[in-house]
Order: sequence, then C-alpha cells, then structure tokens
Amino acid sequence: IGRSANDFMLFANGLVIPSQSGPMLFASCMASFQFDCFSELAESLHAVRDGKKPAVGRFWIERTKGAGKDSDLAICLMWLLAFPVRPLYLQVGAADRDQAAIVQRRMKDLIYHNPWLADCVDLRQYKAFNVNKFVQLDIFAADIAGSHGETPDVLVVNELSHITSKWEFIQNLMDNAD
Repeated sequence: IGRSANDFMLFANGLVIPSQSGPMLFASCMASFQFDCFSELAESLHAVRDGKKPAVGRFWIERTKGAGKDSDLAICLMWLLAFPVRPLYLQVGAADRDQAAIVQRRMKDLIYHNPWLADCVDLRQYKAFNVNKFVQLDIFAADIAGSHGETPDVLVVNELSHITSKWEFIQNLMDNAD
C-alpha cells in the first residue's frame, strides 16, 4: 500500500479486480492496450496529484463495449482519491444518471475486492471523498438540470457520443475544466 501511494502503475497492477474468471490480480490479466493506456496516463495523474501542470492535459480513450474503459477510469480516479498530497476536485460527466453511475459502481467493485481501499475512500450517491476530505469527486448527468460545479482538477466526460441532445452540458463541463 505504501509504495502504491507514489506509483500509479504499481497501484493499478496490484489491485484485485473482478474478471471473467473471478477475482484476479490485475497485473495477471491486464490487456496490453490497458497497460499502454495506464502508462500514458500515469505521468499526468502524478502531475495533477502533485499540483503540477501535466505535460499532456487531455486524453481520449475509445474502446469497444466490454473493454474495461469504465473500470480503468475508476482505477485512475480511485488512486487520486486514495493517495492525495493536496486537495483535489474531480468530476465525471455522462449522458444520464445510469451512465454516470457506472464508474462509481466500478469503484465499489474495487473496494469490495480490495477492502483496504475503504479506509481511504468514502463512496456516496453520485459523490466520492477521500476519508480526510482532501479530495472530492462529483458525478453529473446531462439529464439532470442545474449547475455543474466548479473548476475541476480532473474532468472525465464519459460516453461523449451519447450526450448528443445536451451539448450545453458538455460546454459547461469544458468551460469549468478550462
């Protein structure tokens, strides 16, 4: 646990995840495209967590259904929630409440299979917090009216292609991110 706080890749590799064959160590079943994606994200995740401007500020992750996109996003967000070195504000936006809740369900799976994470992260309805309240994650849906929060340190726009009728929602989130 201690070394995972300073090494995102070690954290991801060491997690037990639900797999088609039952719970497994992620390192033993991670696909090469997942490893490549995490390797590309790691430096930016560390920079954001440490309060530095990342060399790469935006990523596009596109995968077929069932390729672990939501689970992988949950792993990234969970690392930021579990091991903060400063206050952070995170947002996940999606087309509707059902879609918005998927990343959080994947985070619940991670806590179930890695119970030590419950000592670090508190999940609530459409929110998550670091137990010391240094990090807050808000989950927004385009089908819910209202403000979409303040400027996030990390913004995840999930299933962008499904937010066709609510482009103003995306514009609000992107304005916050700028």
